Amino acid sequence: MDLSHFSGLVWLVVIIVPILGVLIAWIIWRRRRTREFIEYLNTHPIIDHRAFFKAYRSSLKLFRHHLPKTSPESPRFPADYRKGKTGRSFWPAIPGFFHAARITRIVTKSAKWLGLEKCQRMGDMAATIFGGEILSQLCARVEVKGLEHLDHIEGPVIFISNHQSFIDFAIVPFVLGVVSVDRQRDFRPKYMAARDHFYDNWFLYRLLGMGRAMEAVGTIFVDRKAKKDQPTRAVDEAVEAMIQKGSDILMFPQGTRAYGNIDEHGRRLDAGYYTTIREKDVEKELGHLRKGAAYLAIDAAFQLAKEGKKISIVPIGIKGAGIIAPRGKMRFERGVTVKVRFGEPMILSKENL
Repeated sequence: MDLSHFSGLVWLVVIIVPILGVLIAWIIWRRRRTREFIEYLNTHPIIDHRAFFKAYRSSLKLFRHHLPKTSPESPRFPADYRKGKTGRSFWPAIPGFFHAARITRIVTKSAKWLGLEKCQRMGDMAATIFGGEILSQLCARVEVKGLEHLDHIEGPVIFISNHQSFIDFAIVPFVLGVVSVDRQRDFRPKYMAARDHFYDNWFLYRLLGMGRAMEAVGTIFVDRKAKKDQPTRAVDEAVEAMIQKGSDILMFPQGTRAYGNIDEHGRRLDAGYYTTIREKDVEKELGHLRKGAAYLAIDAAFQLAKEGKKISIVPIGIKGAGIIAPRGKMRFERGVTVKVRFGEPMILSKENL
């Protein structure tokens, strides 16, 4: 009886079984360390992206890993991440994708291990970290003005911002996260985002996990394709969050990204901050803003007025994001100064409705 084929099978088992054993052990070890890191973040909040990734790398060391016993200081404005690099390049997107996947994994795992309430706090922290990391990769500088308008706000807040780039989803969470720590007022809004961009998009939802993380923290997805069937669904969901949970809301009332005002050389590109229409229609008398922000403010204000509460609408102006990543471009301009300005709040109460 020829046993040569059995010897080959034995050698195959001898090689594969140890490899599988090491792989399984590594998965178990990595899962355990990830859970320890999430529990650490729950008690030691970090919003500085550099401190976060330093602690993250330390948590994955095989031996003698030490995590900081105190939370590091948060960033301050102006936040300057310029490194002398300028010009357009696609390369900042590469580390951005990897870091986004790491951060979103922390958020989705925290929903499973810590519960939804703690997951939402983790999501707020992760959004700030993600924003800081993206701005660092872009070698950008962030200047913020109008913070005095946030000092005496009462009740839930609706933040409405202009929208010229997908980088806005990094800039606004970063600024609000740092402001929350600096002003000791918890501005951690629920975001209203396009469903087709973040939920229905396979790359952002499954591969990067960004859509799943946004879903876990309670993002309100606006289905732009179902406006005829359910025109007020997203607004109703946002009103419910404000009334029942006291949540703040952040929305981009243009409904989509506008074309930038100027290019990297300072040349004018359009007729104003809020232009989302076609170039040939810029000078025509057409509406540049959607009505969702007005519906949301009025509905929430009327319901809160019954309880004697106020609601504040705070405009946010972003200048420079359209230069970094303008609509229709896949290369990023580095070394840009982004200016964020908070406008004077409009306060709605029982007296002025």
